[in-house]
Amino acid sequence: MTSGRMVLRGHIARTGRWFLITFMVISLALPYWTIGRGPELLARAENVRPLDEEARTVRGRILDIN
Repeated sequence: MTSGRMVLRGHIARTGRWFLITFMVISLALPYWTIGRGPELLARAENVRPLDEEARTVRGRILDIN
């Protein structure tokens, strides 16, 4: 195998490890933010979900005049 291919294979392996580690970190952080901190985040004043629900307009039926 040529030296250039070995270098390229090393770069690809390093990139793959980086993606795997990043995926593992995100996979471990999401349950923490969802389960551990979820209720606290929902209760914060910056949460816009209650405002979005209040602003939702109830639509009536569409009637065809023809």
